[in-house]
Amino acid sequence: MVNYAKTAADGVQSKNSHKASDIPILDVRHSDKTASSKSEAPNTSDEPATPDSESIRDQIVAGLAHPGTKKWPTAVLFDERGLKLYDTHVTRAPQYYPYQAEMRILRAHASEVVQAIREHAAGADIDKGAGCAEGGQDLVELGSGSLKKTALLLSAFARQTPAAITDPRTALNRNRYYALDLDRHELERTLGELRDSAAGAEMEGKISTAGLWGAYEDGLRFIAEGGLESLHETSHQHRNARQPEPEVLREDDAESPPPSRYGRPLHLLFLGTTIGNFAHRSDAATFLRSLPLRPVAHSSSGSPSGFHPDPNARDTLLIGIDQNDDPGAIKLAYNDPHGHARTFMMNALVSAGRVLGDERLFREEDWAYEGRYDPALRRYEFYFRSTRAQTVVDPLTGAHYPFREGERIFAHVSYKFSASDAHALFAEADLCPIRCWRDEATKYSLWLLERRESTNLPAARELI
Repeated sequence: MVNYAKTAADGVQSKNSHKASDIPILDVRHSDKTASSKSEAPNTSDEPATPDSESIRDQIVAGLAHPGTKKWPTAVLFDERGLKLYDTHVTRAPQYYPYQAEMRILRAHASEVVQAIREHAAGADIDKGAGCAEGGQDLVELGSGSLKKTALLLSAFARQTPAAITDPRTALNRNRYYALDLDRHELERTLGELRDSAAGAEMEGKISTAGLWGAYEDGLRFIAEGGLESLHETSHQHRNARQPEPEVLREDDAESPPPSRYGRPLHLLFLGTTIGNFAHRSDAATFLRSLPLRPVAHSSSGSPSGFHPDPNARDTLLIGIDQNDDPGAIKLAYNDPHGHARTFMMNALVSAGRVLGDERLFREEDWAYEGRYDPALRRYEFYFRSTRAQTVVDPLTGAHYPFREGERIFAHVSYKFSASDAHALFAEADLCPIRCWRDEATKYSLWLLERRESTNLPAARELI
């Protein structure tokens, strides 16, 4: 287990008797789905991920039978051990510039980022009950991970919140942070460590925290249907109730949420380089366009994104964009000399085997990790190469999947974004930049975006 250091960014080890199981976790998964059958990470196959996506097992099997280059879903990289290896190995490698750059940006500018978010939210019509002055704000992180970067933002948010709210009758006016992730145990662990950290002490009475257990599409559907409001109305009614053991609530157990959201500003956090992990750039734009961000109404017409315009809407998206164009730096980031990236990637062999029914199905000695940067597509590609002629036999079905020596499995991709790429992404997703913070050494950037009825394209070019 990775413990936080004694800073707002890195947290602290638990110093009290709180248990991770005390953390409120809401199960937002579809009732007919299970955690093992959904992928939190973007799909790297040619088929875009949907709420009806095949199970991870089915995706692996389909990829092994794929004509031409065989494929695996990204989900095999991010099992529980994969998440920990990413945190303990990959992010600590000095060559892994995306994480290092984003931490530098947040250490230097977290207060500016939060101020920009709060000022944007304050532009809402507070006389109608919207905005930050009266009802607080909701922050939802998509794929929350270790929360080390998030702690910097939440600490800054707490410092800029005027006063703690201790009266339970007005507790619903607090700012609220929700971590969305597919792994319940990691949600409990990381939110517990955040609560017991220096940042957690600053957040006391100012920002409440909870976990949303599910995949991206589960959490986004829950938000779009008004689930956050329904959840907190229920928790307010039962705020004095105590359970012998913390209960993991299912969305299906709650009353039906209202069909749309009103009131509190919503701020989505999409940190890291995940937006570059979709199979195609167009898939990334489709995903961003699906986010439940309300466009500010400037006319009576609807929004191209399909969400109803709201004159009081001050929703935002904070997203990481990797704009590095140095092939050497990119290659080192994903294949460092100390082998941190390789250790992380090779765990996927065990993960994929476990899903199929045998952890030893893809023996490490029979496979090699390979990566290549494609300058024309501006993307880094991740492969597993068979080191000998072999046949993989599905333990469940007995199906045979032959591999020639040197044949590869395409496992992951990381797109890089030029200035025009970023502009095109935002425009296609009906998003408009508010502010941008850039790490000049690596060209990694954080963007604060909003949804508008008609995207202001010149503003996007001007900021890039």
